[in-house]
Amino acid sequence: HAIMLWQYYGTTKKEGGLDGLIENLKNSDMQWGLQGIDLTRFAVIEGDKCNLFVRMAKRAANIFSSKEREAIRFGAVKEIMALVPYR
Repeated sequence: HAIMLWQYYGTTKKEGGLDGLIENLKNSDMQWGLQGIDLTRFAVIEGDKCNLFVRMAKRAANIFSSKEREAIRFGAVKEIMALVPYR
């Protein structure tokens, strides 16, 4: 079983800039992470405890409803936009 540990987006000065970052936040499937990432690190879980880990991860994933997940994503985009200077 593979899990995403972290991602590094890089500079917002690359092609698309902040608008690209915001679009990536809006359009990404967070199960797989943010689109447009420069670097992503995964871990692989194997062995006897893998099935237990997968069951625990699935349970944790169901803590929030899809409506709540969208509210969290919207809040993140809103916080980022608050940091962007007026254009």
